[in-house]
Amino acid sequence: LDNPDIPVSAPYKLQLALLELENQSAQLEDGLRFARSALAWKTGLSEADDFVLADELSPTDTALPSIEELHSRGLQQRPEWRHLQAGLAARHAQEQAARSAYYPQVFLSGGIRYAVAPGRTDQHNPFVKDEFNLFNGGVFLGLRQSFEWDMLGADLDKARAKRLQLEALQTTAAQGIRVDIRRAYDEYHASTREVATALKARNLTREWLQLAQDEYELEPGSVKELVSAFEALAASEESYYRA
Repeated sequence: LDNPDIPVSAPYKLQLALLELENQSAQLEDGLRFARSALAWKTGLSEADDFVLADELSPTDTALPSIEELHSRGLQQRPEWRHLQAGLAARHAQEQAARSAYYPQVFLSGGIRYAVAPGRTDQHNPFVKDEFNLFNGGVFLGLRQSFEWDMLGADLDKARAKRLQLEALQTTAAQGIRVDIRRAYDEYHASTREVATALKARNLTREWLQLAQDEYELEPGSVKELVSAFEALAASEESYYRA
């Protein structure tokens, strides 16, 4: 305060900045504890399990496939798409069954009868009916045809309408999946750019803080610049880790 170059408000501004940094540090500690608990739950660990986290988060390099390949994978791996394909196959089978009802149905049928009664004379006379000792059977070929053409046509139209309804839903679902993949694809590239920008801003802010500290040591009246550098550093660190 004896230095006329130092404003009267400079120490107060510096103390306020330090208090703000302490407050943000406490919030950061609370966030870290919550993040550790959430990470333990996500990985199947208990909160009592001890695990070590890296001090610095480093962006990982990934080889992102082309958007066309992602579209193909998305259609194959999305469970709702597989469910829709199974439903569409069932609708095709129903339509085919309704169309097959127009054709005659040929069938083979038959039966066997057998009975035995101990102590009763077995009759071999073909003109005497004996229901107690017998063995006979038969096979016949049958043909069945429905002549309710209107009902058959209505069933076929109903099955075809259900199949067309699912095909329309299939087109809409494919477009929706493509939109979701495109949105995620663009968000990935946007986040990559954000990480690069945040990293650059972080490095520039650290350089600024170092210059501000050196300037403050040479000229205590530049405390305002030092406070601004600390504020910018806190903001850049937050932006970097959020990115």
